[in-house]
Amino acid sequence: MQDCLLFVPLEGEPALFVKREMSRARRESPLANLISYRSVKDILQHLKPMKRIGMQLDVIPTMMSLI
Repeated sequence: MQDCLLFVPLEGEPALFVKREMSRARRESPLANLISYRSVKDILQHLKPMKRIGMQLDVIPTMMSLI
């Protein structure tokens, strides 16, 4: 299982944030928008244009949602 976070915006293409093996993610994912990250904080720059974000908290640790 790959360590990834998927963002699906209301408009535009979904983005898959990949923490480790980008080459594997490119092989296995049908998505075109794959972005490498080291920390959840790296993702914040991509979320700034969004005014509201919904999260599915039953699949990620709640502590990550507080960052």
